[in-house]
Parts: sequence; C-alpha cells; structure tokens
Amino acid sequence: DSCLALSNASKIDSVIELNKEAVVQDFNSQKIGELFNLVRWGPSDQVWDCCAASGGKSIMLYDFKPDIELTVSDIRKNILANLRKRFAEAGITNYKSFVADLSGTTSKQSTGHYDLIIADVPCSGSGTWGRIPEQLYFFKEKKNY
Repeated sequence: DSCLALSNASKIDSVIELNKEAVVQDFNSQKIGELFNLVRWGPSDQVWDCCAASGGKSIMLYDFKPDIELTVSDIRKNILANLRKRFAEAGITNYKSFVADLSGTTSKQSTGHYDLIIADVPCSGSGTWGRIPEQLYFFKEKKNY
C-alpha cells in the first residue's frame, strides 16, 4: 500500500526530497516495514541494524518509530559513509555506528542488548545486483573493506 513503482529513468529527486520525504528501496527491502507493525514496541527500544548498508531499512524504521535507540553496522566502511549522508538528509543524528564483520563466530564486537536486530545478510552488497548486475562481475569475496 505504501509502495510506488517507477521506471529507472524517473527523476524522483526533482519531485521530492530523497531520504526525508521518501526513501528509495527495492520492493523486498520495503516489505520489512510490514514486520515493524508486528513488533511489541516499548518506549525506547534498542535496535541494531547489523548489515545496514546505506541505511534504508533503518530510515524506514526511524520514520515508523522515531524514539528508538539505533545502532548500525556493516562490514564495509565505505558504505557506512553513504549511510551517514543519508541519515543526515533524513534528520537522524542520534545513533551509534561501527564497522563489523559478523561472519565469524569469534567476532570481538561489544554490542550490548537489543530488543530488535535487523539482519539483511550476508552484508555483501549482493542485494544491489538486481539493479546493478555489473557489480556481480566486480565482486571479490575476499575483498578487504
């Protein structure tokens, strides 16, 4: 009900303020928003988006529940720079952020307690391959992020 499909040639940024009035996401990412309605929210729940990428799902959650205590992480330091920019555009300033490779069982990250964890695994950026299939060609499994 809250999803619009636009052609790739659409100049959406000339019509709305991206990341403030609306967030551009693929359909599967938008479906996560339906799950937010099923959560029994408390007054200031702690949420960790552990494969945050550029933060689309976190922005959507923040719009839904602005009083969350938000922590975001990703394996890719460079993609967290994109997240910081998008969060600034969305007006999100109160959050924690860190780089983490959670693929092993010996992760040394101190994460604390969370009421909800969003995990869009495998934190590889592979979700973008449908939109940018040439990225599959350049993907290196052992690339240092």
